[in-house]
Amino acid sequence: MDGSLEASLFKEIFQRRIVHTSHRRLENIAQDFEGVGGEEIIMVYGVFGGEYSDWSVEGYFNNREDAEKYCAARPRAGFYVKGIPKINADVKNVRVKYYHEVVFDFFSGMRNEPTRYEYYCGKDKLRKIVHNAFPNGGGWISISTMAETREGAEKIAQDIWTKFLSYYSETQDYSKAAGLIGSTKLYSTPHKP
Repeated sequence: MDGSLEASLFKEIFQRRIVHTSHRRLENIAQDFEGVGGEEIIMVYGVFGGEYSDWSVEGYFNNREDAEKYCAARPRAGFYVKGIPKINADVKNVRVKYYHEVVFDFFSGMRNEPTRYEYYCGKDKLRKIVHNAFPNGGGWISISTMAETREGAEKIAQDIWTKFLSYYSETQDYSKAAGLIGSTKLYSTPHKP
């Protein structure tokens, strides 16, 4: 695997995983895997920066010494090293499903948000369409749908958006047009943060 792609994947996977660890210490994660299936624990060494809610993953090394050298060469960055178990799980038979959310702004069309999706295993999720129309005439429509790819989800959403635009050209009312495509209004009164 390409080194930069591998580092990018590492950042995404471990940022998501660490969010779900409920603030458990990274060193303790390795203990969860000890003795599972009698397999040897292979470690990678993550380079992290920041603390509390303001932290980030810089990248990783295959050995602690190189990770420490990297941190030592950048003393002002405040990086630190944590050992992380490399997971060697057989997931080839796991069927992952993708539930994409595609958002259209009334005035500017589809947003470019390629990572706005969730992945999971389990039952299919129903399509969901919600909208919010603002007093100034602006607003947005969010279409959440299952699809194998982002492109597939965007195609489904664009077809729905085209119907919305057609209904809007007839009614000249964003909320009414949204209702005709099966959308529910997210806020029934003006939203105040």
